[in-house]
Amino acid sequence: MLSSIKESLKKIKVDSAATASLSGGELALKTAAVWAEGSPVPQGKKEYKGYCHMCMAVGSCSNIVTVENGVVTNIEGDPERTTNRSTLCARGKGAIMNMYNPYRIKAPMKRTNPKKGMNEDPGWVEISWEEAIQIAGQKLKEVHDRDPRELVHFYGFAAYECSHGTFGHGHWAKSVFGTPNASSCKGQQCAVHYGGALTMTAFPTVNYDAAHVKYIVALGKGLGLDIGGANGDARGAAYAWENGLHSVVIGPYCNIEAGKGEWIPSRPGTDLSIIYALLHTILYELNRFDIDFVKRRTNAPYLINGQGEYARGSSGKPQIWDAASESMKDFDDISLQDPALEGSFAWQGEKVRPAFTLFKESLKNFTPEWASGISAIPADTLRRIATELVDYAQIGSTINIDGQVMPYRPSSVILGRGVSNHVDGTLIDCFSRVLNMLLGNIGYPGGITSTGSALYKRNADGVVEPISEATTATSFHWPPQYLDLYDFFPHRHSTNALMLRVICDPQAWGFDYKPTVLFSSAANPVTCCGDPDIAIEALTKFDYIIYHACYHMDEMAMMSDLLLPEGAALEEDSLHLFPGIEATFTTGEKDFYTKHRGIIWKNGVGRLYNTMNGNDVLIKILKEAGLLPALNDWVNKNGCVGIPNPSSPKFKDPRYQLDVNKEYTIMEMWDLNLKSSGLGIDLNYLKEHRFFPTHGMKSNADLYPSHRDKETRFPIYLMSQKHSGDFLIAEIQKAGVDTKKYVGVSLDELRRRYTAVPYYPDDSLRPIFNHPPEYDMSSFTFRMPMFLYRMGSMDQNPITRDWSSKYHPEFNTVLINAETARKKGINEGDLIVVESQFGKTQGRAYLTQRCHPETIGIGGTLGRKTRWLGKDLVNDTSYNDIWGAPIGYVDPIDGAVEFTIAVKVYKASALPGKKSASR
Repeated sequence: MLSSIKESLKKIKVDSAATASLSGGELALKTAAVWAEGSPVPQGKKEYKGYCHMCMAVGSCSNIVTVENGVVTNIEGDPERTTNRSTLCARGKGAIMNMYNPYRIKAPMKRTNPKKGMNEDPGWVEISWEEAIQIAGQKLKEVHDRDPRELVHFYGFAAYECSHGTFGHGHWAKSVFGTPNASSCKGQQCAVHYGGALTMTAFPTVNYDAAHVKYIVALGKGLGLDIGGANGDARGAAYAWENGLHSVVIGPYCNIEAGKGEWIPSRPGTDLSIIYALLHTILYELNRFDIDFVKRRTNAPYLINGQGEYARGSSGKPQIWDAASESMKDFDDISLQDPALEGSFAWQGEKVRPAFTLFKESLKNFTPEWASGISAIPADTLRRIATELVDYAQIGSTINIDGQVMPYRPSSVILGRGVSNHVDGTLIDCFSRVLNMLLGNIGYPGGITSTGSALYKRNADGVVEPISEATTATSFHWPPQYLDLYDFFPHRHSTNALMLRVICDPQAWGFDYKPTVLFSSAANPVTCCGDPDIAIEALTKFDYIIYHACYHMDEMAMMSDLLLPEGAALEEDSLHLFPGIEATFTTGEKDFYTKHRGIIWKNGVGRLYNTMNGNDVLIKILKEAGLLPALNDWVNKNGCVGIPNPSSPKFKDPRYQLDVNKEYTIMEMWDLNLKSSGLGIDLNYLKEHRFFPTHGMKSNADLYPSHRDKETRFPIYLMSQKHSGDFLIAEIQKAGVDTKKYVGVSLDELRRRYTAVPYYPDDSLRPIFNHPPEYDMSSFTFRMPMFLYRMGSMDQNPITRDWSSKYHPEFNTVLINAETARKKGINEGDLIVVESQFGKTQGRAYLTQRCHPETIGIGGTLGRKTRWLGKDLVNDTSYNDIWGAPIGYVDPIDGAVEFTIAVKVYKASALPGKKSASR
C-alpha cells in the first residue's frame, strides 16, 4: 500500500484554476491526496497517537498512526489502551483509505448550477473560507431575523470531529439560534433509548454485565461480535463465553453470536408475543421470580385506584398493604414488613389493588401456545427458555466484589434495534426491562444496567424518574411547531424520515410556516432514511442548503449550495468525552474504568487539503450571523467538552468563563472549559497524557448502581408512560386533531398504547400482518462488520469491497432460505429483485439455512444514489430502498420506524422502480 500511495502522490499535481471547470467526479479524481497549498510536507518518520471514531464505539479504540515523509503508511492499535490492546478492526485500519479517498471535498465550494438532482453537475466553484463563512453567516442571519423556525438543522454520526465538541449536534440550533427543527438523520432507525430511559435511568441504552453473566436471551441484538470492533464490545462478549456464558439468540437470522450459542428461529416482527409469553410462563406456570426484589425494589406493591392512579394516603404518598400488620402504609414507611403483591383492599370508599395484580392479570391470556401461533416458536421451547432464565438467575445468591457483598443474578434478557424498530417497539422495549425486574437483575452483577452506569434518578414516589426522551410529556402545540412532528411524538429520539415527508408539503400537515434554509452537519438523509426519493424531493424544497462538516461528494453534496468541508478522521486534533461503550462491563479487569471512561485526546497528522475543523467553522458562521454572544453564553452555561449532559465538565470557575463578545477557537474553548471544571487539568495535560478518567468510581463494586442506591424502585407499572398519554390525548382532543393522520392510530388506540400494563395491539394495526397478499415474505437487515453504519466511507474502500466480494458470501447479496428459494425457482447466484410497497432493490441470491424460511435478509449499509462516489456503488443491494416511514409504519410513542417490511422476491428483469412523496 505504501508504494502505491507514494507513486500516486508523485504523479498528481493540483491546478485549482484548471480543475474548477471539471465535473465533480473528474475533479475528485484529479485532485486526489496531496498536501494543501502552502503546507510543507513533513519529512522523516513520525508517530501520532490518537483514537478511532469509525463506529458507534467512537473513542474506545486508541491507535498509533505512522507518517513517513508526509504519507500515512500504517495504523496500529495502541497497546497502552485497555479497550483494544493493540488491535484494530478493518474499519480502523481503513482510516488510511478514508484519508486518501479520491472523492473528498478538498476546499469550500459554492454551486453555480441551480438545477439539483443525483445526475446533475452542480458546477462547483472553489471559494475562500472567508467568502464561504460570509455566505453561510448571512444566510443564517437572514432566516434568523425573519423567522428562526425556517432553519432546519440535520446532524449525523459522521460529524464526530465537531459533534462531540458539542457543536455538530443540534443543541446550538435549538438553544442559540432558536429553531425547533434540529433532527438526527440516523436516529429513527435506532430507537433503543426509550425503554431504558423510562424504567431504569439508562442512557443511551441498556446492556449486560459481561464480567458475570451466565445466560443471555438476545432479541434483535448482537452481543458485541457483530460490531466487528477491537473494542470492549467484542472483548466483553468473548470474555463472557470464555467464562461459561450460554447465549440464546431469538430472531430470523443466525448471526455470529447465535453460532456461538443457540439460535431459535422466529418470524420477524413478532417479538412482543415472545416477551409476553415468557412473562406469562414465569408468573402463571413457574410462579418463580425474585419476589423480594419485586416487593422492595419495584412499584409492584403500590395500590392502584379505579382511575389507574396510585392510592395516596394523607401524606400524599403511594400506599402499600402490609400483609404482616394488615394495614395501609406509606411506600417508604420503615415499619413496612411484608408488601402485598396480590389482593383487593378497601380504601376511601373504593377497592384498590396492587399494581402487580393488574400487571399479572394483563398477561393471563398470553400463553406460549398463543405466542407460538404468532412467532412460529414451539410452545415447549418458549417454556424452556423461561425456565432457564429463572434457573440461571440463581435467585437468592450473592457475590463478593472488592469486599462488598451484593445480589448475584447472572441471567438477562437484552434487546436491540432489531426488535425495538417496530410499530410496537416501545412495548417490547419496556416490558423486556420489566421481565428483567422479575429476575431481580437490574443494576446487579450478571444483570443489566445502563451503558452509562449512572445512578438512578428518583421521583417523589420513590420510583425511577424517566430521563431524556422518556421524560413525561408536558408540551403540545397546535398548529404544530416541530417539522419532525415532535408535538405528536414527544418521546421520539428522531423522526427524521417523517420530517422529510412533512417538508415536502408543510401546509398539508397544518404548519403555519415553511422551512427555507437547511444546515446539515455531516448528515445525509438520502442514504440514512428509507424513501430516498422522498428525501431528495424534500431537499428540493429548500431555498438554500449549507453542507457543514462535509467530507466527500455524496448525495447531500449533490443537493447542496455551499460546501464547508472538514478534515479526515486522521487529520484533526480532537477531544472526546468518552462515557463508555455499549458493553459497559467488558473485560472483568480490576481497574477497567480508570483506564477507559473519561476524556480522551487525539493527535491529528495534519490536513492534506483546505479544510477546517467543523467547530471553528460554526463559531465563525454564528459570529457572522450576529449570534456569537448567544453562543458563548450558552457554552458558559453548558460546557463544550462533549455533548452537554449532566456528566459533562462545566464552567465552574468564573475566572475562565468566556467573554461573550470574543471569538474563540474550539481549542481555546476546550482549554478554558477544562481549567474551569475543577478536574485539575487543561488541554496541555490531555495532549501529553491523552486520557483523563472522569468516572468517579473507586472500585468495580461501584459499577453496580442498585448496590450503591438501595432505595429507588423500578416501575413494573408504567405510571409515567400513562401520564404522558393522559396529557397528550387531552391536548389532541382539545385541538380536535385526527390522530390517524398524525400518529397512524385512533385516539382510543393511542390511549391503549400509552399503557401502564402489558397490552397487545390488534394485528390489523401491524404492517407485517396487514399488506397486499402478493408480498408473501418478510425482510430483515443485519450488521456486516466492515459496513457498519456509513462511517469511515467503508462502502467506498476498494480493499474491503474487493475482500468482501471474494470472501464474504453475505456481501451485496440477498439471503434466502435454501428450501424457500427452491420452491420459487431461484438458484444460488441468481440476480433477484426484492420488492416492497415502497421500492425495489436487487442482488445475487445467497441460499442459506441461516435465515427463517419466510424471510429474506439484506446486510450492511450499502447503496448509493449518485455516481459521483463511483459507479459501482449505485448497484449495491440496499435495504433502504425497500423500507419507508409513512404514518402507520412508525411506533405511535417513540416514532421508531417499522423495519420488518413485507416483500416479494423474483428473478431480475428490470432496474428498481421509483416512488413519490405523495404515496
